[in-house]
Amino acid sequence: NDMQKSIFAGRFGIRTLFVGIVIALLSIGVALVYIYHGSDKWQTVLFTLIALLQITQSFSARTLKGSVLKKNLFGNRLLCMMMGSVLLLQLAVIYIKPAADLFSIRALSMNDWGIMIATCIIFFIIIEIEKSMGKNN
Repeated sequence: NDMQKSIFAGRFGIRTLFVGIVIALLSIGVALVYIYHGSDKWQTVLFTLIALLQITQSFSARTLKGSVLKKNLFGNRLLCMMMGSVLLLQLAVIYIKPAADLFSIRALSMNDWGIMIATCIIFFIIIEIEKSMGKNN
């Protein structure tokens, strides 16, 4: 019975593990670069990058077969509101001083944002390629 199967059964379990490993590797890799260069922003970048990668993953997961780019990108209003809310809350924690102080967060530069956005684009490409490979298997 399909209703009794775990959501991690078969391909979904493998995909979940794969996506988790990619998020971990990209996040830790970027954080290590910041640490290597002696930046005190590495924790803020890591905190923000994980949130951005999760937003990217939720966007890509709108379809598990084929590219999400072939769908109406803003067709799921609830998902769009969730992604916007997460981004606004993330910005609030970073740039509203009492919140930033509470979480020991450092302000991020445009360069930091560029690195994180580029990382999200790389992640998006990886998971879209993985989906296209799975479609044929």
